[in-house]
Amino acid sequence: MESKILDNNFGGEISEIIKKFVGKKAFCIKDKKEFIIYKLHGYKTDSGGLKDKKGNEWWVYWICPECQHEYSANKIILV
Repeated sequence: MESKILDNNFGGEISEIIKKFVGKKAFCIKDKKEFIIYKLHGYKTDSGGLKDKKGNEWWVYWICPECQHEYSANKIILV
């Protein structure tokens, strides 16, 4: 699966989740540290993802800059 950096051009629920998380502090459970989320990643999925403006569904995640652990958008802990 090809991962992409998501931006507001994707529209739909993707833009909403970007507004919710990008620029905010998140907590990495593995590193026990706080980091600012600068970007979200995603890849297309067949079902259960967040929809873009075209109706495509995406699994959205954040990558911890220190340990590289991937956090699904529904598992990101904001501080």
